Amino acid sequence: MALRNCLHLVGFELETLKGSKPQGSSQLPAGQPLRVCASTVLSGTKYGLKQTRGKFGLGAKMALIWSKMSTGLPIEITSSMNSQNYTSFCRLDIDIHKNVPHIHIHEKGENKERWHGAEIQIVIEGNWTTYRSKILHYMRQMAVITPYAQFLFQFVSDSPEKNVTIRFTRRTDIMPSVPLETKYHPSAVDILLIKRLITETSKQTLLQFLQHEFVNIGKSHAERLIGEMGPDFSPKMSVKSLTPQQIVRIHQLFRQAKFDDPSGDILSPAGEYNLRLGIIKELHPDMVATFSGSAQVFEGHPFIVEAGVSVGGKDVKQVRISLMVKYIKHGERNMLSPETDCVYSLCCISNVRSKGPVRMHLYLHLISS
Repeated sequence: MALRNCLHLVGFELETLKGSKPQGSSQLPAGQPLRVCASTVLSGTKYGLKQTRGKFGLGAKMALIWSKMSTGLPIEITSSMNSQNYTSFCRLDIDIHKNVPHIHIHEKGENKERWHGAEIQIVIEGNWTTYRSKILHYMRQMAVITPYAQFLFQFVSDSPEKNVTIRFTRRTDIMPSVPLETKYHPSAVDILLIKRLITETSKQTLLQFLQHEFVNIGKSHAERLIGEMGPDFSPKMSVKSLTPQQIVRIHQLFRQAKFDDPSGDILSPAGEYNLRLGIIKELHPDMVATFSGSAQVFEGHPFIVEAGVSVGGKDVKQVRISLMVKYIKHGERNMLSPETDCVYSLCCISNVRSKGPVRMHLYLHLISS
C-alpha cells in the first residue's frame, strides 16, 4: 500500500497481480508481490473524468522527468497516512524510453511524531539567474492557493553567499475535499474518445454501453437515442461491432440531442476560506475579498470560478493583475484558450474604478473536470 501511494504521487498507474484485489482497492494482499504494469505517466483517469490540479496535476511527473534529464538524480518521497505509525520512503526515477518507474529504495521508517502527509524532494538543474523571479513567483502562487501545504525551496550555489532558502509555511489544516470521479457527459466527447470507450468497455450491447459509460443517460433515454440513430442500429447490437461510420453517427447525435447538465458536486474548489488565508499569508494586504461561484457547465464539463482581490500588501506593484495557477482541464485539452483567459481578465479589470493607481492583486481560479 505504501508503494502504491508513493507511485501515485508521481502519476504512475499500478496494477497488482497474482491474487490481488481489483484495481481501485486501497489494500494490497499480504505477502503477494506488487508488479508495476502499464506504469505510464498519466494526464487523466482510465475509466472516467476527474478534476486534476492543473493540466498535468501538480507537476511532480514533469519535474521527475526534468530531474532525470538534467541531473540524473532520483526523486525522494516520504509519506504516511494518519492511521499509520510508520513512514514510507521511496527513492525512484523513471525509464523515459519505457515510461515505467525504476525503484531504487522502498523502506519503512519510524514515525514517533505521528507525522502524516507527503513530502517530495527533487533536484533539478536550470538557469537560476534568468528565471529566479519566475520560479519564486510560481512558488508564491502555489502557496496562495494551497495554504494547507508547506513548500521549502533551496538554491545551492557554488558561492555560499548566493545560496537561497525560502519556506512557504502552512497556515491551515483544512483541505478541499477529494474530487469525485465521474463518467463522461455525452456533450463532452469526440469521436476518438468514443472509440476509446468502446475499446475499453466491458459492456456487450449498445444499450448497455450508452447506459453505463455516460452520465445522464437512463435506459429509456438510451432506447430513444438508438431509435433516432437510424435503421442500422439496435439496442442489442454488439458495441464492439460498430463501424467508423456508425461511431460518427453516434457523435453527431450526441451533439444534436439535449441532455441534463452534469453535476458540479464532483468538483473540489479551494473555497473562499483557503483562498483568503493564502492571500493574507503571502501578501499581507490591507484589504482582501474572495468569492466562490456556483457550478456552471461548458460543453458537458462542470466548472467553478473563484476569485480574490487584495489591496495593498507586501511586494505589490501598482495595478498588478496576477492570474493564479489555473486548475483547468477539458477532456484532453484546455477549456479556455489563452486568448479567452485574457478577455476574461480584461472584463474584470474594466469594472475596477479608481481615482489613481492602486496596489492591487486580482486572482482568478478556475476548476473543471
